[in-house]
Amino acid sequence: MAVYPGDVMVGDAEGVVVIPSGIANEVAAEAYEQTIYEDWVAERLGQGDGLFGLYPLTDDALRPRFQAWKAAQAARYPHRAAG
Repeated sequence: MAVYPGDVMVGDAEGVVVIPSGIANEVAAEAYEQTIYEDWVAERLGQGDGLFGLYPLTDDALRPRFQAWKAAQAARYPHRAAG
């Protein structure tokens, strides 16, 4: 893989990735939404819910609960895109 001016480099203790500049905003938005979802999962697990159907979210009965939680978190996640 080549790295070009404007590409975004993101790293942590596990490694580094290069995000091409042309898709960086899309990747950032998707990562932000994934973080919101994973925060909800962590909260649910902390409250005693099981992992099956929760992560990944394959239990359709849980989707409205996630959407309601997400809507109530607007102040916690101010950069969340509408929708």
